[in-house]
Amino acid sequence: MSEPIFRSDELMASQGVATRQSTPLVSIITPFYNTERYLAECIESVLAQTYRNWEYILVNNQSTDISRSIAEHYVAIDARLRLIDTPKASQPNGEL
Repeated sequence: MSEPIFRSDELMASQGVATRQSTPLVSIITPFYNTERYLAECIESVLAQTYRNWEYILVNNQSTDISRSIAEHYVAIDARLRLIDTPKASQPNGEL
């Protein structure tokens, strides 16, 4: 099977449409701690951006409310999102 004359990215670029290969990857990082009231709105604002070539890293700083569950929901529906949990900080005496 022969390769098409224009690949889709080349065709889009020739028409002035930004493609994943022609635009830089932007990393967005949101650390959060017990932000259940605001986290979904924050994530939704990133998802609403018109620039499409990005990754979104959500950093859970040991939240004790449902913030982590909110982040997990969005990570499950959009492959550009990743969730990282910070390790539990040790106390001055070395205990966790």
